[in-house]
Amino acid sequence: MSRWYNWLQDGVTHSTRSFIHRNKWHNYNEISIHTEFQNQTQDIMIQVYYAYTSILQKINKQLLINQLSKIARIKYEGYKRKEDKDLLLTSAYLLSQLLIKTGNDQYKIQDLQYSLTGRPSFKGAMFDFNISHTATCAVLAFSDKTKLGVDIEYVKPIDFNDFSTIFTKEIWHKIYSSENKLKCFYDYWTLYESAVKADGRGIVLVESGKLMIIGSSVFIEGEQWYTHPILIDFRFSCTLSSRIQYSEILVQEMIL
Repeated sequence: MSRWYNWLQDGVTHSTRSFIHRNKWHNYNEISIHTEFQNQTQDIMIQVYYAYTSILQKINKQLLINQLSKIARIKYEGYKRKEDKDLLLTSAYLLSQLLIKTGNDQYKIQDLQYSLTGRPSFKGAMFDFNISHTATCAVLAFSDKTKLGVDIEYVKPIDFNDFSTIFTKEIWHKIYSSENKLKCFYDYWTLYESAVKADGRGIVLVESGKLMIIGSSVFIEGEQWYTHPILIDFRFSCTLSSRIQYSEILVQEMIL
């Protein structure tokens, strides 16, 4: 059982749907955050958390907005669509909760730094995390053992011709031979994108042809990234990439 103390809500119980186990997240309206829990996931090398934007209906959104980093706040205010604003806030909420859950609450979301390619990090942190979101869902991956990347995409109709140069002939053959061509395309797309995000140098790697898929791994200039499909729900494709291959990954949904 985990006890969490949080500044976003008053007396709401959080539960998580988990592939490995189930906990409850207890939040209390305290500005001073502190943790008091037994970490059930200390032996899990990679943890993945996801939430739907509907979670924002039950938290203090303005308080969360006030906690955003300067760059995130600029992004938030620059978005025109409510959907984009909600995805940014949901991602920020996931990260704020993960920092508490993993005992890293000395880091605050307002302290986020970004690389030139937009990869977020905390200065001096001994862990890695990565965030992705699409449609109504945000996902966050965390590890203190390996560098990683995650990508999630909403499976919707597209014109394959717009992406003809992205994949090799062999991969396109697999896509067109699949019973569900659209889902197969997004599975490969998230596989590519998660590795690119893990590497951190951005989409230029795809454009330069420096990526190669062999089996379920992505090689970037000879460096191997192991990929792991993450099941969210049938509407999405989601893939995690890491430098180390793990047989056990904790996947949890945050529910209020």
